[in-house]
Amino acid sequence: MLANDLTFYNDITDQNGPAMTWSLFAIGWFNVGNFTASQPQFQRGFANVQPPFDVWTEFPSGGGTVNFITGAGGFLQSVIYGTSGMRITRGALTFNPPPPSATGTSAVKLTVHSFHYLGNRLRQEVTADHVTFELLAGGDSGAQPLVLSCAAGSAEQLTVGKPLTFARGKCSISRSKPR
Repeated sequence: MLANDLTFYNDITDQNGPAMTWSLFAIGWFNVGNFTASQPQFQRGFANVQPPFDVWTEFPSGGGTVNFITGAGGFLQSVIYGTSGMRITRGALTFNPPPPSATGTSAVKLTVHSFHYLGNRLRQEVTADHVTFELLAGGDSGAQPLVLSCAAGSAEQLTVGKPLTFARGKCSISRSKPR
């Protein structure tokens, strides 16, 4: 259903439209697993960066609004919710990351460093074959203990400084159940 919507709206969206448009298409294509379609959309998400200060403009030609924050924000969303596969649900953070090649770049590893959840600070690294999660900081009085569950393995407690690596695929991070 989502792929049909993306195809439909791609055909009627102004191809000269503003920068934030393409990042949302990239996230959608990452989500349905069509990495051929995600690649050009992801790259268009940062095509509006202009030298010398790498400021986003509304259009790739440099025209329109200068310092087009919604375009920059759209690109950041394509990194956080696209390349990491992160989704925020009521009871967990879920992940289903695409391989780095889905960006159409030469990237072989993508890292989302220092994201926060329930008082904890975490890192996610994605390669073509694996996903690694690491608890960078937590365990203080306000932090909730966390458990990582991946399709390829059982649930494991996240511990500061102990990275957990699984086959790239669906994972979730949630509160640990009280014992």
